[in-house]
Amino acid sequence: MKSIFTPFLLLLTAFSFGQADPIIEPSFFAADEEITITYDVSGTSLSNLDDAWIWMWVPGEGIDAPSNINPASSYSEATHPAKFTKSTGDGGKTLFSITLTPSQFLNTDPANIKSIGMLLKGNDWSDGQTSDYITEISEGFSMVLDAPTGNYGFYNSATTIGIEVRTSENATIEVFVDDNLIASTEDATSLSTNHEIIDDGNVHILKAVAQNGSETVERFYSYTLTPTTETLTLPTGIIDGINYDASNSSATLALRAPNKEHVFVIGDFNNWTLSNEFLMKKDGEVFWLTLEN
Repeated sequence: MKSIFTPFLLLLTAFSFGQADPIIEPSFFAADEEITITYDVSGTSLSNLDDAWIWMWVPGEGIDAPSNINPASSYSEATHPAKFTKSTGDGGKTLFSITLTPSQFLNTDPANIKSIGMLLKGNDWSDGQTSDYITEISEGFSMVLDAPTGNYGFYNSATTIGIEVRTSENATIEVFVDDNLIASTEDATSLSTNHEIIDDGNVHILKAVAQNGSETVERFYSYTLTPTTETLTLPTGIIDGINYDASNSSATLALRAPNKEHVFVIGDFNNWTLSNEFLMKKDGEVFWLTLEN
């Protein structure tokens, strides 16, 4: 009997999106608290949009906002609550803002919301969108890693990463790279520092730790050099998807992704972290990798 194998594929695309991250006020909020979300899209193609909508979901819970409809104009009554207000800010900035209460907007009990995902999009996906942005709901003592954003980063040599940490109350804040302390502060609600990447080609772990005397919270970020994907012929007989060998001792994954440059496989078997060992090989439009045992 075959075991169930459910890897997660992290795809790095050749296309670019609007990279603006939102500003959320207040910075720390509960699921049933009203917040204002503002995107500064100045200098991006999104600044040319006359109208934009927020797309929101609860990561990992299968909960989507009722207004998540594309194109937005296909059901304007349902998407109207998700429509941003466009304005011009200081220095001629192009801003899109919306005020909402997450639990009401997502039409779910606040207890179901531990984090929320969001992006700004045009009427149709082809009109443009920002990258996904995930933020946690605050429950008591909280910390936010404002920069770098996301969970993973890929950099060229001689690059410096700006690190920005905020806490919901005064705390001791420390930043580590591969468990080596690089910056710290006490009795503060923020810490800013810089880190010049280690360009040895390995994956490195950035960790932010905050302690308020009774609680400790941590945030993690992984980075490595922009990888080089090996071009190698797909083994004979491999089809798109998961291919088990006759003895079920290995599985070859094959993913057809014509617009991607790199694909990593992450899962329980590598502690959900990036590793060049699990960078998929490429044959034309197909990325593939054989996993043993």
